[in-house]
This record gives sequence, structure tokens and C-alpha cells, in this order.
Amino acid sequence: MRRFYILVLFVFVTSGVMAQGSSCAQAVRLAQSVYDQGRLHELEDIINKALGSQSAPCGQAEQISLLKLLTLTYIYLEEPEKADATMLKLLQTDNYFQINPAVDPAEFVALYNTFRTNEIYRIGATLGVNATQPNVTNTVSAVEPGRRE
Repeated sequence: MRRFYILVLFVFVTSGVMAQGSSCAQAVRLAQSVYDQGRLHELEDIINKALGSQSAPCGQAEQISLLKLLTLTYIYLEEPEKADATMLKLLQTDNYFQINPAVDPAEFVALYNTFRTNEIYRIGATLGVNATQPNVTNTVSAVEPGRRE
């Protein structure tokens, strides 16, 4: 009977984990289909619910896809402040995000180019003198040298 309870508990735990992974992927597919249909006013709620979900958190790839769709939505709805904030959030989510100018819309590429995405390097040198001299007062060893028996 005890084994049965453990098995039932294991099944419930694994089914919950499986459902969490598919929920965000389904939200990405739904958001993409809504975007393709041109219903941009509905897209903001769908994406914000998916990103803010505590029960099924999205992975980094899903977050990037959702944030990119949300940025494109704000661009086409002519809300530049929200588009800037979403692009900033996208770049903070993935520091190495790269655009594809052949595929991405020109407006998205132009918005991306307004942000500095290259690292800033500081080159400096320090110079100093090391004047330490170790002062050995007592040596300890596990074997006494020179004693043979």
C-alpha cells in the first residue's frame, strides 16, 4: 500500500512538471498566431500573462520570443516608450541577442540599433614595488634530517 502512495505521488509530481514546460511554449505559439492574424491589441495581455506566470515560468528562449513579439507589437501600435522599455528588457534577458536584418522588420532593426550592445572596455595598469622579505624564525618538519638509526 505504501508503494502505491509513492507511485501516485510520483505521477502527480511529474505530470505537474510536464504541464509547466508546455504552458509557456503554448503561450508562444498562441502569441505568434495572434500576431500573424494582426490582432495586435489582444497580444499585450497574452504575453504579459505568460511572462508574469508564477505557476509555469518561461525559459530564456521563450521569454526572448515573447519579448520580441511584444516589442514588434508596440512598434506597430506606435507606442515608442513601451517599445523602448520592452527592447531594454529583451536585451537584459539575453545580453548576446542578435538581430537578423534579412528577416527582422526594418523598424525592429532601427530600434535595436538605438541601443548600445557592444561592451565598454577600460584599459588600465597598476604599477608597484613588492618589498616584502620573509623572516623565518623557526622551521618545523615531520622528519628530523641527519638522524639515521
